[in-house]
Amino acid sequence: MKPKVSIILPSLNNRQYLDKRLQTILNQTFTDWELIVIDNYSDDGAWELIEKYAEQEPRMRISQAPREGMYVNWNNCLNLAQGEYIYIATNDDVMTPDCLEKMVTGLEDYPECDLCHCCLTIMDQKDREIKDFWYQRPAQLFYGELIQQKHIRFAPYDGILYCAFETVYFGPLQLLIRRSVFEKIGLFGTNWGPGADFEWGMRAALVCNTLHIPEELASWRIHPQQATKHEAHKTSAQKIHYLEMVKSALPILEKYNPEFYQKLNLESLFFVYKRQALRLGLKEQSGLINKIKYALSFLSPNPFFLVKFLYRRAFFPRNQSDDFTYIRNELKRLGLEYNIKVIP
Repeated sequence: MKPKVSIILPSLNNRQYLDKRLQTILNQTFTDWELIVIDNYSDDGAWELIEKYAEQEPRMRISQAPREGMYVNWNNCLNLAQGEYIYIATNDDVMTPDCLEKMVTGLEDYPECDLCHCCLTIMDQKDREIKDFWYQRPAQLFYGELIQQKHIRFAPYDGILYCAFETVYFGPLQLLIRRSVFEKIGLFGTNWGPGADFEWGMRAALVCNTLHIPEELASWRIHPQQATKHEAHKTSAQKIHYLEMVKSALPILEKYNPEFYQKLNLESLFFVYKRQALRLGLKEQSGLINKIKYALSFLSPNPFFLVKFLYRRAFFPRNQSDDFTYIRNELKRLGLEYNIKVIP
Protein backbone atom coordinates (compact mmCIF):
# COMPACT_ATOMS: atom_id res chain seq x y z
CA MET A 1 0.00 0.00 0.00
CA LYS A 2 1.28 3.47 -0.86
CA PRO A 3 1.53 5.90 2.07
CA LYS A 4 -0.84 8.85 2.29
CA VAL A 5 1.99 11.33 2.83
CA SER A 6 5.53 11.37 1.53
CA ILE A 7 7.79 13.41 3.78
CA ILE A 8 10.96 14.35 1.98
CA LEU A 9 14.05 15.39 3.91
CA PRO A 10 16.98 16.57 1.77
CA SER A 11 20.11 16.50 3.90
CA LEU A 12 23.46 18.23 3.86
CA ASN A 13 25.12 18.64 7.25
CA ASN A 14 23.11 20.55 9.92
CA ARG A 15 23.69 17.65 12.31
CA GLN A 16 23.06 19.97 15.26
CA TYR A 17 19.41 20.47 14.26
CA LEU A 18 18.68 17.16 12.54
CA ASP A 19 17.88 15.13 15.66
CA LYS A 20 15.06 17.52 16.63
CA ARG A 21 13.73 17.53 13.07
CA LEU A 22 13.59 13.73 12.93
CA GLN A 23 11.94 13.55 16.34
CA THR A 24 9.15 15.90 15.27
CA ILE A 25 8.48 13.65 12.27
CA LEU A 26 8.40 10.47 14.34
CA ASN A 27 6.11 12.15 16.88
CA GLN A 28 3.39 12.99 14.34
CA THR A 29 -0.12 11.95 15.38
CA PHE A 30 -0.75 11.15 11.70
CA THR A 31 1.19 7.96 11.02
CA ASP A 32 0.49 6.95 7.40
CA TRP A 33 3.68 8.38 5.96
CA GLU A 34 7.00 7.49 4.42
CA LEU A 35 10.16 9.47 5.03
CA ILE A 36 12.55 9.83 2.10
CA VAL A 37 16.01 11.08 2.99
CA ILE A 38 18.73 11.75 0.44
CA ASP A 39 21.95 12.94 2.02
CA ASN A 40 24.59 14.79 0.00
CA TYR A 41 27.52 13.12 1.74
CA SER A 42 27.38 15.14 4.94
CA ASP A 43 30.66 15.39 6.81
CA ASP A 44 29.36 16.54 10.21
CA GLY A 45 27.81 13.26 11.41
CA ALA A 46 24.36 13.88 9.89
CA TRP A 47 24.46 10.72 7.71
CA GLU A 48 25.46 8.54 10.65
CA LEU A 49 22.50 9.91 12.62
CA ILE A 50 20.15 9.24 9.69
CA GLU A 51 21.40 5.64 9.49
CA LYS A 52 20.81 5.21 13.21
CA TYR A 53 17.20 6.38 12.92
CA ALA A 54 16.57 4.25 9.82
CA GLU A 55 17.63 1.10 11.67
CA GLN A 56 14.66 1.57 13.99
CA GLU A 57 12.12 3.09 11.57
CA PRO A 58 10.84 0.94 8.65
CA ARG A 59 9.00 3.90 7.08
CA MET A 60 12.32 5.57 6.27
CA ARG A 61 14.04 5.18 2.89
CA ILE A 62 17.53 6.62 2.89
CA SER A 63 20.30 7.03 0.35
CA GLN A 64 23.17 9.33 -0.58
CA ALA A 65 23.82 11.33 -3.73
CA PRO A 66 26.53 13.75 -4.91
CA ARG A 67 26.31 17.45 -4.04
CA GLU A 68 24.72 18.99 -7.14
CA GLY A 69 22.80 21.78 -5.47
CA MET A 70 20.00 22.11 -2.92
CA TYR A 71 17.10 21.98 -5.37
CA VAL A 72 18.57 19.10 -7.34
CA ASN A 73 18.40 17.13 -4.10
CA TRP A 74 14.84 18.28 -3.41
CA ASN A 75 13.86 17.04 -6.86
CA ASN A 76 15.68 13.74 -6.35
CA CYS A 77 13.64 13.18 -3.21
CA LEU A 78 10.39 14.13 -4.95
CA ASN A 79 11.06 11.66 -7.75
CA LEU A 80 11.01 8.86 -5.15
CA ALA A 81 7.82 10.01 -3.40
CA GLN A 82 4.82 7.68 -3.61
CA GLY A 83 2.30 9.46 -1.38
CA GLU A 84 -0.80 11.38 -2.36
CA TYR A 85 0.51 14.36 -0.41
CA ILE A 86 4.02 15.79 -0.16
CA TYR A 87 5.58 17.52 2.84
CA ILE A 88 9.06 19.02 2.43
CA ALA A 89 10.80 18.78 5.81
CA THR A 90 13.72 21.20 5.66
CA ASN A 91 16.35 19.61 7.87
CA ASP A 92 16.87 22.46 10.35
CA ASP A 93 13.21 23.19 11.17
CA VAL A 94 10.47 21.50 13.21
CA MET A 95 6.71 20.93 13.26
CA THR A 96 4.01 20.40 15.87
CA PRO A 97 2.86 16.81 16.54
CA ASP A 98 -0.51 17.46 14.84
CA CYS A 99 0.90 19.30 11.81
CA LEU A 100 0.32 16.55 9.24
CA GLU A 101 -2.97 15.45 10.79
CA LYS A 102 -4.51 18.90 10.52
CA MET A 103 -3.21 19.65 7.04
CA VAL A 104 -4.18 16.24 5.62
CA THR A 105 -7.65 16.67 7.11
CA GLY A 106 -7.82 20.11 5.52
CA LEU A 107 -7.07 18.89 2.00
CA GLU A 108 -9.37 15.89 2.45
CA ASP A 109 -12.21 18.21 3.46
CA TYR A 110 -11.57 20.69 0.64
CA PRO A 111 -10.70 18.72 -2.51
CA GLU A 112 -10.84 21.91 -4.59
CA CYS A 113 -7.58 22.96 -2.90
CA ASP A 114 -4.16 21.61 -3.87
CA LEU A 115 -2.10 23.43 -1.22
CA CYS A 116 -2.63 23.63 2.52
CA HIS A 117 -0.88 26.56 4.20
CA CYS A 118 -0.39 27.19 7.92
CA CYS A 119 0.92 29.99 10.10
CA LEU A 120 4.56 29.91 11.10
CA THR A 121 6.67 30.33 14.21
CA ILE A 122 10.18 31.75 13.74
CA MET A 123 12.93 30.68 16.14
CA ASP A 124 16.68 31.10 16.50
CA GLN A 125 19.47 28.52 16.74
CA LYS A 126 18.71 28.03 20.44
CA ASP A 127 14.98 27.34 19.93
CA ARG A 128 13.99 30.78 21.20
CA GLU A 129 10.92 32.20 19.49
CA ILE A 130 11.40 35.45 17.56
CA LYS A 131 8.06 37.02 18.40
CA ASP A 132 5.86 38.21 15.53
CA PHE A 133 8.64 37.92 12.92
CA TRP A 134 6.49 36.02 10.42
CA TYR A 135 3.39 38.13 11.09
CA GLN A 136 5.34 41.28 10.20
CA ARG A 137 6.31 40.06 6.74
CA PRO A 138 4.63 41.95 3.86
CA ALA A 139 2.18 39.21 2.81
CA GLN A 140 0.88 38.72 6.35
CA LEU A 141 0.48 42.47 6.87
CA PHE A 142 -1.36 42.62 3.54
CA TYR A 143 -3.77 39.84 4.56
CA GLY A 144 -4.36 41.49 7.95
CA GLU A 145 -7.04 39.83 10.10
CA LEU A 146 -7.61 37.22 7.40
CA ILE A 147 -4.43 35.44 8.51
CA GLN A 148 -6.25 34.52 11.73
CA GLN A 149 -9.21 32.99 9.86
CA LYS A 150 -9.56 29.69 8.08
CA HIS A 151 -10.11 30.46 4.40
CA ILE A 152 -9.50 29.50 0.79
CA ARG A 153 -7.57 31.74 -1.58
CA PHE A 154 -8.54 30.86 -5.12
CA ALA A 155 -5.94 30.94 -7.89
CA PRO A 156 -4.40 33.07 -9.18
CA TYR A 157 -4.81 35.40 -6.16
CA ASP A 158 -1.64 34.36 -4.30
CA GLY A 159 0.25 34.12 -7.57
CA ILE A 160 -0.37 37.79 -8.34
CA LEU A 161 0.80 38.71 -4.84
CA TYR A 162 4.17 37.18 -5.72
CA CYS A 163 4.59 40.21 -8.00
CA ALA A 164 4.99 42.37 -4.89
CA PHE A 165 5.77 40.24 -1.82
CA GLU A 166 8.74 37.90 -1.99
CA THR A 167 7.53 35.71 0.88
CA VAL A 168 3.91 34.86 0.06
CA TYR A 169 4.72 31.26 1.01
CA PHE A 170 7.58 31.78 3.44
CA GLY A 171 8.91 28.28 2.96
CA PRO A 172 7.79 24.78 1.95
CA LEU A 173 7.65 23.64 5.58
CA GLN A 174 4.33 25.49 5.98
CA LEU A 175 2.76 23.72 3.00
CA LEU A 176 1.20 20.33 2.42
CA ILE A 177 1.12 19.76 -1.33
CA ARG A 178 -0.89 17.35 -3.42
CA ARG A 179 1.46 15.21 -5.45
CA SER A 180 -0.58 16.12 -8.53
CA VAL A 181 0.72 19.71 -8.24
CA PHE A 182 4.20 18.58 -9.24
CA GLU A 183 2.74 16.64 -12.15
CA LYS A 184 0.90 19.81 -13.20
CA ILE A 185 3.58 22.49 -12.87
CA GLY A 186 6.85 20.57 -12.62
CA LEU A 187 9.63 20.35 -10.04
CA PHE A 188 11.84 23.08 -8.56
CA GLY A 189 14.01 25.09 -10.92
CA THR A 190 17.70 24.43 -10.47
CA ASN A 191 19.03 27.61 -12.07
CA TRP A 192 17.70 30.23 -9.63
CA GLY A 193 20.09 29.80 -6.72
CA PRO A 194 18.92 29.50 -3.10
CA GLY A 195 15.56 31.23 -3.75
CA ALA A 196 14.14 28.82 -6.32
CA ASP A 197 11.20 27.91 -4.08
CA PHE A 198 9.96 31.47 -4.77
CA GLU A 199 9.63 30.71 -8.49
CA TRP A 200 8.06 27.28 -7.83
CA GLY A 201 5.69 28.77 -5.23
CA MET A 202 4.51 31.41 -7.69
CA ARG A 203 3.87 28.80 -10.39
CA ALA A 204 1.83 26.78 -7.93
CA ALA A 205 -0.10 29.78 -6.59
CA LEU A 206 -1.06 30.92 -10.09
CA VAL A 207 -2.91 27.69 -10.88
CA CYS A 208 -3.70 26.04 -7.51
CA ASN A 209 -6.19 26.99 -4.78
CA THR A 210 -4.77 27.35 -1.27
CA LEU A 211 -6.44 26.39 2.00
CA HIS A 212 -5.14 28.45 4.92
CA ILE A 213 -5.22 27.04 8.45
CA PRO A 214 -4.76 29.80 11.06
CA GLU A 215 -2.51 27.76 13.36
CA GLU A 216 1.25 27.73 13.86
CA LEU A 217 1.94 24.14 12.83
CA ALA A 218 5.58 24.57 11.79
CA SER A 219 8.64 26.46 13.02
CA TRP A 220 11.30 27.97 10.77
CA ARG A 221 14.77 28.41 12.21
CA ILE A 222 17.05 31.39 11.59
CA HIS A 223 20.70 30.46 12.08
CA PRO A 224 24.10 31.40 10.65
CA GLN A 225 24.50 28.26 8.50
CA GLN A 226 21.19 28.34 6.61
CA ALA A 227 21.13 28.49 2.82
CA THR A 228 18.76 31.48 2.49
CA LYS A 229 20.14 34.76 3.86
CA HIS A 230 17.45 37.39 4.37
CA GLU A 231 19.95 40.22 4.27
CA ALA A 232 20.44 39.51 0.57
CA HIS A 233 16.78 40.40 -0.08
CA LYS A 234 17.60 44.06 0.59
CA THR A 235 19.73 44.62 -2.50
CA SER A 236 18.78 45.88 -5.94
CA ALA A 237 20.27 42.72 -7.47
CA GLN A 238 17.91 40.54 -5.44
CA LYS A 239 14.87 42.60 -6.49
CA ILE A 240 15.88 42.15 -10.13
CA HIS A 241 16.29 38.44 -9.42
CA TYR A 242 12.72 38.30 -8.09
CA LEU A 243 11.56 40.08 -11.22
CA GLU A 244 13.26 37.50 -13.43
CA MET A 245 11.59 34.68 -11.49
CA VAL A 246 8.20 36.41 -11.85
CA LYS A 247 8.76 36.57 -15.62
CA SER A 248 9.60 32.86 -15.60
CA ALA A 249 6.53 31.83 -13.58
CA LEU A 250 3.76 33.88 -15.20
CA PRO A 251 3.60 31.94 -18.51
CA ILE A 252 2.12 28.92 -16.72
CA LEU A 253 -1.13 30.89 -16.81
CA GLU A 254 -1.01 30.87 -20.60
CA LYS A 255 -1.18 27.08 -20.45
CA TYR A 256 -3.88 26.62 -17.80
CA ASN A 257 -5.83 29.89 -17.93
CA PRO A 258 -5.12 31.56 -21.30
CA GLU A 259 -8.13 33.87 -21.13
CA PHE A 260 -6.93 35.33 -17.84
CA TYR A 261 -3.35 35.51 -19.10
CA GLN A 262 -4.51 37.79 -21.89
CA LYS A 263 -5.87 40.22 -19.28
CA LEU A 264 -2.47 40.72 -17.66
CA ASN A 265 -0.59 43.96 -18.05
CA LEU A 266 2.90 42.58 -17.56
CA GLU A 267 4.63 45.92 -17.13
CA SER A 268 2.17 46.82 -14.37
CA LEU A 269 2.89 43.54 -12.61
CA PHE A 270 6.64 44.16 -12.90
CA PHE A 271 6.41 47.68 -11.47
CA VAL A 272 6.79 46.94 -7.73
CA TYR A 273 10.05 44.99 -8.00
CA LYS A 274 11.43 47.44 -10.58
CA ARG A 275 10.62 50.33 -8.26
CA GLN A 276 12.23 48.57 -5.29
CA ALA A 277 15.30 47.79 -7.40
CA LEU A 278 15.58 51.41 -8.54
CA ARG A 279 15.24 52.77 -5.00
CA LEU A 280 17.88 50.40 -3.65
CA GLY A 281 20.13 50.78 -6.66
CA LEU A 282 20.20 54.56 -6.35
CA LYS A 283 21.31 54.18 -2.73
CA GLU A 284 24.00 51.71 -3.77
CA GLN A 285 25.47 54.01 -6.43
CA SER A 286 28.16 56.52 -5.50
CA GLY A 287 28.10 59.95 -7.13
CA LEU A 288 25.38 61.80 -9.05
CA ILE A 289 26.56 60.67 -12.49
CA ASN A 290 26.38 57.00 -11.53
CA LYS A 291 22.93 57.50 -10.03
CA ILE A 292 21.69 59.14 -13.23
CA LYS A 293 23.15 56.35 -15.38
CA TYR A 294 21.51 53.74 -13.16
CA ALA A 295 18.12 55.47 -13.35
CA LEU A 296 18.35 55.80 -17.13
CA SER A 297 19.02 52.06 -17.42
CA PHE A 298 15.38 51.56 -16.41
CA LEU A 299 14.14 53.34 -19.53
CA SER A 300 14.49 50.17 -21.61
CA PRO A 301 12.31 48.41 -22.69
CA ASN A 302 9.52 50.54 -21.15
CA PRO A 303 10.31 54.28 -21.23
CA PHE A 304 7.19 55.07 -19.19
CA PHE A 305 8.47 53.29 -16.09
CA LEU A 306 10.47 56.28 -14.85
CA VAL A 307 7.49 58.59 -15.39
CA LYS A 308 5.30 56.27 -13.34
CA PHE A 309 8.03 55.92 -10.72
CA LEU A 310 8.43 59.69 -10.34
CA TYR A 311 4.66 60.21 -10.24
CA ARG A 312 4.14 57.74 -7.44
CA ARG A 313 7.21 59.06 -5.63
CA ALA A 314 5.72 62.56 -5.73
CA PHE A 315 2.12 61.78 -4.79
CA PHE A 316 2.18 58.54 -2.76
CA PRO A 317 3.91 57.58 0.51
CA ARG A 318 7.43 56.22 0.09
CA ASN A 319 6.80 53.10 2.14
CA GLN A 320 5.29 49.65 2.09
CA SER A 321 1.70 50.92 2.18
CA ASP A 322 1.97 52.10 -1.43
CA ASP A 323 3.02 48.61 -2.53
CA PHE A 324 -0.13 47.34 -0.79
CA THR A 325 -2.30 49.95 -2.52
CA TYR A 326 -0.70 49.24 -5.86
CA ILE A 327 -1.17 45.46 -5.77
CA ARG A 328 -4.75 45.81 -4.43
CA ASN A 329 -5.55 47.93 -7.45
CA GLU A 330 -4.03 45.28 -9.71
CA LEU A 331 -6.12 42.56 -8.04
CA LYS A 332 -9.22 44.71 -8.52
CA ARG A 333 -8.38 45.43 -12.17
CA LEU A 334 -8.04 41.69 -12.77
CA GLY A 335 -11.30 40.92 -10.95
CA LEU A 336 -9.60 38.98 -8.16
CA GLU A 337 -10.44 41.05 -5.09
CA TYR A 338 -13.15 38.55 -4.07
CA ASN A 339 -11.14 35.38 -4.76
CA ILE A 340 -11.18 34.55 -1.05
CA LYS A 341 -13.71 32.44 0.83
CA VAL A 342 -13.74 32.55 4.63
CA ILE A 343 -14.69 29.22 6.23
CA PRO A 344 -16.84 29.55 9.38
